[in-house]
Amino acid sequence: MDHNIMVYKNLGRSALKSTDHGPNERESSRKRIVEVTKASLRKLRLDYLDLVYCEMPEPLLHIEETVRAANYVIEAGWAFYLGMTGWPSKYIKKAFEIADRLDVTEPVVEQ
Repeated sequence: MDHNIMVYKNLGRSALKSTDHGPNERESSRKRIVEVTKASLRKLRLDYLDLVYCEMPEPLLHIEETVRAANYVIEAGWAFYLGMTGWPSKYIKKAFEIADRLDVTEPVVEQ
């Protein structure tokens, strides 16, 4: 019998807790998204995730950085799709506009 299992990771506030509060340690920074994804793949012993969820970027972090970082993870083959969790609708719209302008992967789900 075939089994379908979807593997996803929320790249949010609980992932890779850090005592450093510099700009690269914010949950939605490029560095953090890449590090959390790679650490999750090692921990789960997987080559890729079906979906990565990005939490709402902090006010001081640009949505564009989050969109670019998620696309980097997808282009690297570490995940297939981008999802968002906890994003207000105006920021979801902005993320789609940025993805369209940059011609990168758009989000496929919001929770």
